[in-house]
Amino acid sequence: MNFRALLSMIISLALLTANVATFAASGLKFTVPDNKTLTYTYGQAQNFVLNVKNTSKSEITGIKISPQIPKSYEDWPFQIEYQDYQKTIKSLKPGASQQVSFPFTLREGVPTYSYPITFHYTTAQGADDTKQFYVNTVAQSAAPSPAPAPADPSVPQPAPPSEPADTDPDGTEPDEPNELAEPETPEPAELEQGATSANARVIVTGFNTTPETIMAGSNFTLVIHLRNTSTTSRVSNMLITLNPPAADSEGSTETEAPVFLPASGSNSIYLDSIAAGGTADVSIELNAKSDLIQKPYSVDLAIAYDDGGSAQHEETSSLSIPVKQEVRFEISDFEISPMVAEAGSEVNVMCSVYNTGKVRLYNVKAKLSGEAITCPEIYLGNIAPGDNAAIDAMPLVSDAANGVTDVSMVLSYEDEAGTATLATKDFELEVQAPEEQMFTDEAMDNERGHSFLVPAIIIGVVVIAAGAVAFVLIRRKKRKVIDDEEAFFDEVD
Repeated sequence: MNFRALLSMIISLALLTANVATFAASGLKFTVPDNKTLTYTYGQAQNFVLNVKNTSKSEITGIKISPQIPKSYEDWPFQIEYQDYQKTIKSLKPGASQQVSFPFTLREGVPTYSYPITFHYTTAQGADDTKQFYVNTVAQSAAPSPAPAPADPSVPQPAPPSEPADTDPDGTEPDEPNELAEPETPEPAELEQGATSANARVIVTGFNTTPETIMAGSNFTLVIHLRNTSTTSRVSNMLITLNPPAADSEGSTETEAPVFLPASGSNSIYLDSIAAGGTADVSIELNAKSDLIQKPYSVDLAIAYDDGGSAQHEETSSLSIPVKQEVRFEISDFEISPMVAEAGSEVNVMCSVYNTGKVRLYNVKAKLSGEAITCPEIYLGNIAPGDNAAIDAMPLVSDAANGVTDVSMVLSYEDEAGTATLATKDFELEVQAPEEQMFTDEAMDNERGHSFLVPAIIIGVVVIAAGAVAFVLIRRKKRKVIDDEEAFFDEVD
């Protein structure tokens, strides 16, 4: 094998690897079960489950997934219990799905917050990308205290404290002996109140929305799942207040209104009670502002309630609600040169794509197709909101084409999740055979010749007329001179 052939093979393999890597990067889809945001409480281990689906048309192999632990320990809410969290999926057929899980335990000192969790993944085909999700955490101070473990009879227990001696504080005997008083027994109501005050706690276990995908400018129903962690007392008179962030702090530049507003009524929800160890759902209809940037928005919850002894409690939590923007773009009119294409030749087709929405368009491609033309695909890259990209194509017209033919431009783009979408715009292309083009050229030449002949004739007539006038005038002047000379000589004679 010579050097030129070897170099050609290396370049071909590099291009093939690049194409496969680009394809694989958009071929995996990562989701969580029921699209729910997990809530982690201090000391309780819980698996974070990922659904991995192959949305491409080819098999993807060697999929490796691992959580991306930040360099700053404060940005990672979990205990680091393993040296390596990496999970591997050997192979996924087209359309197949598989779950991987990661055991996480909330570490000590983590506040009640919503943390982003980033997962890094690679494939044997060369894909290398990340996917981000959110988890809610409950601070240790707000978590319920674990119940004391039962005493082990095999372990010696400490002796109860001895009764105080019957002496005065100075050590002397009292003047009059006191009888041993029986210990006071608290009333049942007081004991129950003390127990419920220590254990009563309401937490948010998750939420869901209807519809599942929230579009900016639309209404949606938010359903919040609550749980009473106390096993002994009921909670009552619950008031849940939603505090969404202000729009100006989240990217909007028009107003300072909250990103989510109640569709009707207030942003508070009342719930009568939740039994001990029970669960309940509350819902509210909200409206997402139309000018929001596409991203998740953190909503704070304030939960106030009474326990069984009428003691008041307050809890806080937060939800991360993603909002999407509608993709909007426009394609300008086509500019075709020449207006009448010749069969067997190339024709220039130009237009522009304008991103009129608030969402970035990824991996934008354009393809001209029709029975009478062939044209390679044009890659435009990413188009930011408010930006545009120019399409300049040179399709080749078929030798057998003649007359008016239909041409379609297929525009494809991807969203943040790698989901591809197609849009089509059609136009007509007029094609002439080479013979007809020749006749047309001759006719145009003849027309140009006739157009040139008429002015030439007019100019010739004018020149001739001017010459005739000049000749007559000169002859008259010369005759006058001769007559004057003859008259002079006659007078002399």
